[in-house]
This record gives sequence, structure tokens and C-alpha cells, in this order.
Amino acid sequence: YNWVAGAEFADSVGADVFNTSLGYTTFDDSTQDHSYADLNGKTTIITIGADIAASKGILVVNSAGNSGASNWHYIGAPADGDSVLNSGAVRGDSVAAGFSSKGPSVDGRVKPNVMALGEGVPMPWDADSVFYINGTSFAGPILAGAAASFWQSRSGHNNMEVYHAIEKSAHLYTNPNDSMGYGIPNFKFAYFVITGIEDVQNTGLSVLAYPNPTTGYAYIPVPENQKVNVSVTDISGRQILQLSNPSLIEGTVRIDLSTYPKGIYLVQVNSSIGVQIVKVVKE
Repeated sequence: YNWVAGAEFADSVGADVFNTSLGYTTFDDSTQDHSYADLNGKTTIITIGADIAASKGILVVNSAGNSGASNWHYIGAPADGDSVLNSGAVRGDSVAAGFSSKGPSVDGRVKPNVMALGEGVPMPWDADSVFYINGTSFAGPILAGAAASFWQSRSGHNNMEVYHAIEKSAHLYTNPNDSMGYGIPNFKFAYFVITGIEDVQNTGLSVLAYPNPTTGYAYIPVPENQKVNVSVTDISGRQILQLSNPSLIEGTVRIDLSTYPKGIYLVQVNSSIGVQIVKVVKE
């Protein structure tokens, strides 16, 4: 109830992203304890409140919990919410931290949703030193901060579009598990997902551009004996060029950015080998 009251206040003063580091399972009054059966996204007060907050347009991020190595190794409430972006913890080598709480929800949904650094997280301790600390309480804020920055770059999209783009960008999206959920998100790929540029991972096609940065023309090598289509979008996602099977200059496609403003452009190359995107900077 306290969390719901706090969420209502945060909403009233304009918060767009919530980050919460808690998970409710047991209370001083044992008659209020939650069982695993309660983690269905519909039972606990805090989860109901978190999902209502999401329905109002707020991106709700919650830490998974640090119970992964205990008898109770599951997430807690409100991480079970179907609209709560739940973060587990990984080590620096991208392996799940042993303490990171696990899923799934009792009704079989993927939890945690994604992972962020939560073991050996550097934290300023005083003016002269850095302290390294562990916990999903640190993975959650890292995810929330990245999500807020990502959403700011695509402010025309709603909270759940951001939520699902982050999930889809994660490295285990096609093969999630109970320890890491959909895995570690890649916000570059999340950008491609939310702008409608799909399937850019693991295509085996390597694309470079030169010179990069450029003041005018950029040249992009393309696969030999392949028909290619090339499109160029600006950083807002607006398509500015479309080249269908363009003429090649010594095995490259020439992109003319000379008449366009300075900034970042995304060049998408489509061929039978796959799809790849390269970032070109116009100076």
C-alpha cells in the first residue's frame, strides 16, 4: 500500500519511469505473506498497482531480487507484473550472478525480463575511491537509466513499445531461460526494433563505410554478385534516400550526403545474405 501511494504521488508530479528495488514475499505479520502461487501478476497489491501505473503510460522497472541461491529462489512482487520490466543481475563476463532471483512467474511468463550488470558494479565511494558492489538493486537502476535515455531518443513511442523493444533486443530473445529471461539488452538493436528495422542480428554480413565521418560522400562495400537495396534514414527515423540495386563503383555503393545537414545517419543494406546497418556521421 505504501508503494502504491508513492507511485500515485510520483505520477502526479510527472514521473515517466519508475525504478524500484524491492520484492515482497514475507512480512512481520505472516498472515500477509505471499506464496509462489501469488506471483501470477494479478494477486498482490503492489503488482496490481505497478501494472496500473504501466497502463497510465509509466515505464515500471523493478529489480528481480537477490534470492537466487536461497530456498526461495524466485522473483518477488511486483516483478511478476506482466507490464513490469524486471531486471536480473549479470557479472562482468555476462554470466548470471548466482544471487540473482529466477523465474518464471507462476503462470509461466518469462521472468526476469532482461539482465544488467549487478555483480562488481562500480560506485563512487568518496572523492578518492570507487567501491564495487553487488545486487539486482544496481542492475535495476542501470536498466532504468538506459531505458530512460533510449525512450528520450524515441519520445514518440509509448512505454510498452519501449518495454517490448528492449526485450526483443536482448541476446536470448529467441531462447529465454529462467535465470536470464530474454538476456542482456542491446540498445542499438532496440533502436532498430522500435523504428521498424527488424532482424539485424547475426546475419553474417559485415558492412563498413568510408570515409566515416564524411563531409559529403560515403562509400559502402557490398557483397559481390548480389542485388542490393540501400536505404538511408536520419537519426529521427525519417527515410531520406532509397537506392534499389544501385550502380556500383569498384564494389561499393556511393551515398551522397553532401546536401544533408550534419548529424548521424543509418544506412541499411539489404541483400540475399542478410540485413546490416552502418552508422555514418556527416560532419
